[in-house]
Amino acid sequence: MEIIIDIETAPLTTNAEDALSPINGRVVAIGMKYLKEELIIMEEDENLLVQKFWDKIRELHGKFSQIRYVGFNIRDFDFYFIINRSLHYNLEIVRPSSNSFIDLREHLTLFRTYGKSGKLNDYAKLIGVDGKYKDFKGGDIPLLWKQKQFEEIREYLRQDLAITSALFERCKNIGLIFEN
Repeated sequence: MEIIIDIETAPLTTNAEDALSPINGRVVAIGMKYLKEELIIMEEDENLLVQKFWDKIRELHGKFSQIRYVGFNIRDFDFYFIINRSLHYNLEIVRPSSNSFIDLREHLTLFRTYGKSGKLNDYAKLIGVDGKYKDFKGGDIPLLWKQKQFEEIREYLRQDLAITSALFERCKNIGLIFEN
């Protein structure tokens, strides 16, 4: 079974770029899409948010023998961030193996470690699906979080999950990624 995962982050400092650092930033929302379910976890208490994520992952591991985590830059950002924030809170994780991930960005760049170009919104345009919610960018999330515009963050995350899901399906359709 595949779980599409995306996170949104905000800085813990006044430096906006710290939203990209699990040391100086925090998770504000985690979106998951699997089977026909969609789950957006958002809590003001980050410890509780990350714990709820791991609880759901444990629940799904109890139901399915194999889980693959799908995302766009999921290994270099999303999971890396969640694991480091879990370290901060001393939360027990479900340790993924290296073959547990389908990182769409890695597949689309043929696993090059340099020159990874293209953002999720660029790929939405490339495959002809709706792009980012209200043309927001990830850099807009910290201000939305600060202003407590939680529903806007939820909708942004839902759209990112939809784009990632469509991109995943297209990658399977062209033979870039194989079914389990």
